[in-house]
Amino acid sequence: RLSAALDGGSLTAQALDHARVLETLGEQYHRLSDIGEAKRRWDEALLIRQRTFGDSSAEAAVGYAYRTRYHSYMAASQHDHQELALHVGGRAKHLLRTQEGSIEAFERVLILREYGYAFKVAAMAGTMDGHVRLLRTRSYFHEALRTAIAAQDTIWIAQVLHDIGNTFTDEAGWAGLPVPKSVIVDSAHTCYQRSIALMTAAG
Repeated sequence: RLSAALDGGSLTAQALDHARVLETLGEQYHRLSDIGEAKRRWDEALLIRQRTFGDSSAEAAVGYAYRTRYHSYMAASQHDHQELALHVGGRAKHLLRTQEGSIEAFERVLILREYGYAFKVAAMAGTMDGHVRLLRTRSYFHEALRTAIAAQDTIWIAQVLHDIGNTFTDEAGWAGLPVPKSVIVDSAHTCYQRSIALMTAAG
């Protein structure tokens, strides 16, 4: 029985490693703007996670975060993907909070970051006040940032700081803001400078 349990654990670990390799390949295609190939790798990885751990597992939440990433990318040209991104991202975040599993620290940040980005994308089509929408988006990004800081993940800290900086840049040219424009611009600069400094220090 012990041998069988060890063999089962080994197979589970192999499946998880395979899923992560596919997700990394998907990221590489995403950076090349080949979203079709990225989605193919991410879909295969999600299927592995679902078959190995179950569709309601924390491990599957990671796969849903990558699917959220796909929908957010597509939302720029196909607006029907906006709500899909938020829905799938919400599922990933819910599973992260309610389940225990084999989740790496960077995967936790990924789930939280992708939900924040999906909210930003989806809310653009809604009636929510723009400044309020970006304040809420920043609150989601700050949740991801706290997780990245706790994990001491320099790359993710820099990425999320850049995301937060973008939310300030988004509203820098708006009229009628409840805060001085200089505060918005300075906040953007601060986030970008901190992000650049971290990436420079990391080489």
